[in-house]
Amino acid sequence: MLGEMNTSEVPSAEATVGQSQACAKKAMASHEAPAAADTAALATAPKPAQCHPGRGPPSSSSGALPPPLAPAEGRAFKTGSRFLSATSDTIHGSRRGSVINQVPIDPTKHTSFMEMRVRFCETDLMGIVHHSNYLVYFEAGRVEWLRRRGVTYASWAARGIHLPVVEASVRYRVPARFDDLVVVETVLGEMRAASVRFDYTLRRGDVVLATGATRLACIDDAHAIRRIPAEVHDVLLLGETDA
Repeated sequence: MLGEMNTSEVPSAEATVGQSQACAKKAMASHEAPAAADTAALATAPKPAQCHPGRGPPSSSSGALPPPLAPAEGRAFKTGSRFLSATSDTIHGSRRGSVINQVPIDPTKHTSFMEMRVRFCETDLMGIVHHSNYLVYFEAGRVEWLRRRGVTYASWAARGIHLPVVEASVRYRVPARFDDLVVVETVLGEMRAASVRFDYTLRRGDVVLATGATRLACIDDAHAIRRIPAEVHDVLLLGETDA
């Protein structure tokens, strides 16, 4: 037979709860002390130098920010082996004395129009102009653009200056058909040190049939890239002549 249990040795529920609360407070105090010390250390630590997107920290230990960039005037922007001055339209080459003046392109001055009629041989089985012939129309407009400025491809080729097409694009909008009277609008779109871009719009009356562009690179007789000679550059920036 089991003996009677001595209830005086069993802790009451209130005593157990009180001991648990005392242990919890002691544990919280032990964690709060290091946290308070860390907060005080952070408050007294020196602040790091401020950084800005695209910049590193200041080189001086005083924490001062670097001086702001100069205004656009007088700055030059790097573009590969050339740089474009922000105060002029001049592109300077990487070699000394290599300069090409970029005159702003005036659409009125650098635009020419040529009228032509669609031939039967330029249409396909569907009775519309074959897509490849739009580049032929663009070439005809470009050759006429040069002729109206006193230039022929043959004269430049005789001097070892060639302008082959290195890039071409066409966006077709409305098909042209046999015997349509169309107008090719040719515009000097861009001049670079060794290439030139022409933009085109083909119209039938007020209807835009197609738009496109071609880039021509300047090469020599050995098919090596060369800079556009100054005299050629000047001719390309001329308006139409009376000749």
